[in-house]
Amino acid sequence: MSGLKKALLLVLLGSFAVRGFRLGTQSLWFDEGYSLHLAGLDWLSLVRVTATDIHPPLYYALLKVWVWLVGNTEFALRYLSLLFGVLMVPANYALASRLFGRRIAGVAAVLAAFSPLYVYYSQELRMYTLLGLSSLLALYFFTKALATQQKKYWVAYVLFMTAALYSHLYAALVFVVLCLALIGFSLPNRRGERRAQRAPAPTIKTPLAGPRSGLLSQVAVVLLFLPWAPTALDKVANYSSPAGGSGVGWILEQVAIVFSLGHSVLGITTFPGHPSYEADRSLALLLSLPLLALVVLGAIAMLAGGRRAVATVFASSRALRRRALFAVVLLALPVCLIALLSLGKRDFNARYLFPIVPAYYLLAAIGLVVLLSRGRLRILAGVASLVLIGIWGYSLHNYYFSEKYSRDDHRSAVEYIRRNALPGDLVVLDANFDSVYRYYARDELPWVRFPEFFPPDNKATEAALARTVPDFQRVWLVMWGDYYVDPDRVVQRWLDSHSFRLDGRSFHGPITVYGYLASSPVLEGMPQPQNRVTADFAGQLSLVGYDRQIEEAPANRRIHLTLYWQAEQTMAVNYSIFAHVLNAAGQMVGLGDSQPVNGYLPTTVWQPGQIVRSGLDVWLRPGTPPGDYRVAVGVYDQGTMRRLDTAKGNSVDLGSVRLSERTLSARTLDFGKKVIIPYGDAIQLVGYTIGQPAGDSLHLTLFWRAQRRPDRRYTVFNHLVDASGKIAGQKDGEPAGGAYWTDRWTPGEVVRDEYDIPLSDSLSGEYRLLTGLYAPDTGVRLPIKSWWPFGKRDTAYELGKVSITGRR
Repeated sequence: MSGLKKALLLVLLGSFAVRGFRLGTQSLWFDEGYSLHLAGLDWLSLVRVTATDIHPPLYYALLKVWVWLVGNTEFALRYLSLLFGVLMVPANYALASRLFGRRIAGVAAVLAAFSPLYVYYSQELRMYTLLGLSSLLALYFFTKALATQQKKYWVAYVLFMTAALYSHLYAALVFVVLCLALIGFSLPNRRGERRAQRAPAPTIKTPLAGPRSGLLSQVAVVLLFLPWAPTALDKVANYSSPAGGSGVGWILEQVAIVFSLGHSVLGITTFPGHPSYEADRSLALLLSLPLLALVVLGAIAMLAGGRRAVATVFASSRALRRRALFAVVLLALPVCLIALLSLGKRDFNARYLFPIVPAYYLLAAIGLVVLLSRGRLRILAGVASLVLIGIWGYSLHNYYFSEKYSRDDHRSAVEYIRRNALPGDLVVLDANFDSVYRYYARDELPWVRFPEFFPPDNKATEAALARTVPDFQRVWLVMWGDYYVDPDRVVQRWLDSHSFRLDGRSFHGPITVYGYLASSPVLEGMPQPQNRVTADFAGQLSLVGYDRQIEEAPANRRIHLTLYWQAEQTMAVNYSIFAHVLNAAGQMVGLGDSQPVNGYLPTTVWQPGQIVRSGLDVWLRPGTPPGDYRVAVGVYDQGTMRRLDTAKGNSVDLGSVRLSERTLSARTLDFGKKVIIPYGDAIQLVGYTIGQPAGDSLHLTLFWRAQRRPDRRYTVFNHLVDASGKIAGQKDGEPAGGAYWTDRWTPGEVVRDEYDIPLSDSLSGEYRLLTGLYAPDTGVRLPIKSWWPFGKRDTAYELGKVSITGRR
């Protein structure tokens, strides 16, 4: 393999690495969810629905097949765009090599490989890398067909140009440029031809000649696209954006910033009026200058007859200028055309010009080669390269790791609702983004979309809310894009007026989630709870009843309490409520803590005698085994952490609850330290956390996994031993406080097991912490299996060293 091929292979591998890095990390956003929605339709519906959309159906059809082949995880879905994005790198090289030779092509390929803009769209579930690849290949085969006049290249051009048009309507901008190029390259150029005959160009055997089949090829593209032409013309004529158009200055500025930096310095949703817009815009313009300067230098050098700058590549300055003019027109004409289309009618986004980005990088590559070709300017070329590496590294770092430049976080918003909602809650989507919502929510809760129609009918929306909301106890409102579909915020205003807000949280996007009680938490009379109780908390407030609901999905185990409180007097403190779930040993395995009505109705505004209904979610720690547990509720002052006393202590026992579900997956657990220590054939220690010595004890949490059902009960031992091996602290016991014997474990189950190891006052220094299992009837320890058959059979695993100071 030649040095050039090795270098190109390394560039290609680098492009794959930067596109594959954190591919499935970011949430799908609205456009990606819509792509997935269309791919899920049957073939006839797909065509019919895309006929009403702005984008043609080719990408969605390919995505439909792709989903069938690989599934629909975020990583798998975006991998299709990644493949197209990686293939764009050799396509950039091929086009640049045909026009300007291998030296410039190599630089252009490196720019394409690591471009932040290309990386961004190679990780998005949209058609842009398909558009970029098909446009590049159309350009390549167009130039090759002009040079050779071979029909097979014209056929390839027709196929890829048609594919580009069926991927995105703005591929028509490239088609217009190629129509003009067909005319321009057909003009007589006898002087250039005579020079080329005397000294033929080494990289392009035949100069671009007049087309023989070019006209028929353009006609073929038009005929192949003709079935979609009426739809395309209708969309171009009638499609508009809410902001009412973009100015020429904005368009040129966006082209320079986005082509140079991607969307990770000036965010894709950062527009005038955004809090950080001015600062981000100034930085983005500054960082765009180096690459923009190379583009301008490359265009000027070539149009001025840059043969002296790259003398070994071309024999004809006129032929060089024609190719340079082609590259400049390919960049400039689409910008002018899209500016005319956008003025006063639709908002501009630089991604619409994705097919012409190769021309930008091609001219930048020429500019860099011009500097490298001049001895005195080579240092400047090196400085420019280092600066560009730093700028693109900064942009890519922002894209990978900064939430500010990431896609809208629908995943976190939906997960927040799934985590906090109760069966029977209603989700209201205040925008047309149900496709991405359904991808993450999977229709676990009933949902509706308001407003139902666009443009919105405010009175119809209010009437629909009045019919729907009273049938539910709680409502979750998700707002995204409401500025467009619900500019008067009718849905939010109606819920604020007719319901009681109990929650509100914002997510990156911006996405806002509000939780509402369909009725007021302040009750008119004495309630009818499932369980009545009378517990007075220091004469401040009384608990008069509660409802209890257990949700035992292994990944979302919780007890939801609906507590009914009565104010005994006017309170000067905003009290908080806690609920603990305790095992038989008194260890806390679940916790809920919140101010009444999630802080939206503080106790300081309660009136004497007033009855308030307040919900509280008590989350069980992952790995909590099945069994019987007690629930205790109390009230405390968050400022002083002092609990209010009752007649029977500082909490009220709400009775026992039986949990039956098991945690069968370690993926839901947060291990402080992950290990795999096999005890015998049935039990593994898979993780643990060691607390800091506090008071008279050291808290230890162990996580066990059953490989198969153990054949007997085992006891766990935990020993603190000194340097001589003497036990200085010890806590033995059966797992989960003795409530979950090992012979009950289910294969694959993960069990959380907690211990408080007593510490005497005499302890001081460093100790080893050991753990293991033994049979309580015989005292025989369970050995740790070793991969080395002749090794020592240990029975205790050292978890780590614990330092204890200041106890004498």
